[in-house]
Amino acid sequence: MTRFALLALVIVLSAIGMNRADETAELAKLKGTWRVLKAVRNGESAPDVVRVALKVTVTDRALTIRSAENVPTVLEAEIALDPSKSPATIELKPKQSGNTVLHGIYEFDGETLRLCWTRNGGPRPSDFTAKSGSNAVYFELNREVK
Repeated sequence: MTRFALLALVIVLSAIGMNRADETAELAKLKGTWRVLKAVRNGESAPDVVRVALKVTVTDRALTIRSAENVPTVLEAEIALDPSKSPATIELKPKQSGNTVLHGIYEFDGETLRLCWTRNGGPRPSDFTAKSGSNAVYFELNREVK
């Protein structure tokens, strides 16, 4: 019985270690500055003048969305990833006090990143859309070349 419990513990700890390694690899892929190709919130596309000004930056476990250098941050959040899910999931915990965790999904396609999450703690989206009434936000991003 003790051997079985020990074996079970080793298997669980190995799985946790693999998930952390997968998450670390995904975080490395996310790092950098991203240009916004498409931005949709609750069925409404952002006007080009707004979309072009938006920048998404990922450093370590932080995601920041800014609309311009000297303008307050749109969103600053700690992120957690689970690449083992399909689609892969992202949790965004806003650093501003009183905000709830945002549940989302993400996907890489070469140098393009797609992010979709619901606002105000809503249910995690199942696809990469932000239809009217969904309370979802969808970004299609391209890595900024320096």
